[in-house]
Amino acid sequence: WLRLPDGERPRFLMLYFRGADKVGHTEGPDSPELKARLKEIDAVLGGLVDSVRALPNAADISLLFVTDHGMVEVKKMINLDALWDREKLTGKYVTSGPVANVFEPDAAKQDKILAALATVPELKAWRAADLPTEFRYRHARSGDIVALANEGNMFKDSAKGRDVIYTAKEPRGMHGYPGDQPAMHGFCLLIGAGFRPGVTLERASVLDIHPTVCALLGI
Repeated sequence: WLRLPDGERPRFLMLYFRGADKVGHTEGPDSPELKARLKEIDAVLGGLVDSVRALPNAADISLLFVTDHGMVEVKKMINLDALWDREKLTGKYVTSGPVANVFEPDAAKQDKILAALATVPELKAWRAADLPTEFRYRHARSGDIVALANEGNMFKDSAKGRDVIYTAKEPRGMHGYPGDQPAMHGFCLLIGAGFRPGVTLERASVLDIHPTVCALLGI
């Protein structure tokens, strides 16, 4: 595609390598399997860079390598089914990794749910209106109550047993925790046209990638 003539050559190409994410979930962030997969991806990316640099128009090409999140080892599972049964709670909940959205419009019943969640030290919970603004999670589709597992813990759907907290067996890795936690940080490598060589950014935000691409494209 990058060898096509002007007018036919695309100005913007995207690639996603999902292998590291899948292995990180199944085997854990410090596993030899993940390290081996990262070496494979590194070799592919090295070949990609070499091929781009060999193009006649290489000096006009910008390359942006970014990750969307980090990964932490999962140590404990949170079984909301057991908590709901034990405390006779109402309301529906939907979980995804370290986040649980609880839907219960009755304010008095919300109080009871929050009191029950407060007995679980592996998580924090808020009414939707009280969510930290930096989460950027106040939305019409958010739960009336939002619970966030502490790093290294996650919610387990349809868990068997009566224990609210139990030792994790799988998945071994998870993400989705607040972005200010170092384990959630990824990396950002920008090379080629439009970038100053030898510059090290102390910290970059994933929210800056989109306007950076737009600036490079002149849109």
